[in-house]
Amino acid sequence: MTAPVQGLLRIGPFSRRVGVSVSVLRAWEARYGLFTPLRTAGGFRLYSPTDEARARRMLAHLSSGLAARESATLALAAGTSVDSLVRAWETFDATSMHAALDELLARPDPAAVVSEQVLPALVQAGDAWAREDLGPARVHFAGRLLEARLLALGERWHQGPGPLALVGCGPGEQHSLGPLTFALALHRRGWRIAWLGADAPVEGFAAAAETLSPDAVVVSFTLARTLTSARAALQGLAAEYPLRLGGPAIDEATCARIGARRLTGDPAGAAAQV
Repeated sequence: MTAPVQGLLRIGPFSRRVGVSVSVLRAWEARYGLFTPLRTAGGFRLYSPTDEARARRMLAHLSSGLAARESATLALAAGTSVDSLVRAWETFDATSMHAALDELLARPDPAAVVSEQVLPALVQAGDAWAREDLGPARVHFAGRLLEARLLALGERWHQGPGPLALVGCGPGEQHSLGPLTFALALHRRGWRIAWLGADAPVEGFAAAAETLSPDAVVVSFTLARTLTSARAALQGLAAEYPLRLGGPAIDEATCARIGARRLTGDPAGAAAQV
């Protein structure tokens, strides 16, 4: 019996993973060339994480009302750009990275593209690089350049007539890409943004809120220990302002104790909950 290949799935498990029937997957492959599965010696298809990403992009386009052929075309085109982006991260090629991002961010909803395609690609690549000596440097290179591009997109997000959201990372938190993407998605929904950045003390949120009187204060936490340290201060902030908490460290029970509302899902999806 042939041992399974790491990261690859046969069509049955792949079907269950993406929530699409085997017959539909085969139709997408035959009609649109959506997948490029490898083959075992016995002829069984093996689907990769790249195939999974294409399937999920296909489903997202279909759910927005596009026809199957158009959805497949967009899913394949996006995959090419994302693949180019990952290769640029791996080789520290800033020129190619910016070229790939130029194409991705030129689409009608760049925050959704970053939320649904770019950030998952970075997480997946980071996991693959974790066993390599250059892994941490690649993640830092990719993250900092992506952060700069997202901040450039938000250059004028403080302007406009809409409600104001104060957004940033909690104290001790350095992972700013998710909150930045969330802020861009919220701005697209008509909100003005005041961005406090990474590692912002709760006292800083409170002082800014006292000056700006925001309609929402949004704080992101990825680490349980940083959230625990900030809990008492967050309770005081929640008593004065509409507080929203997001990120992997947040759960409903913690939000209930603090008096905040929890934001769930990917960054672009969380913006719809404010």
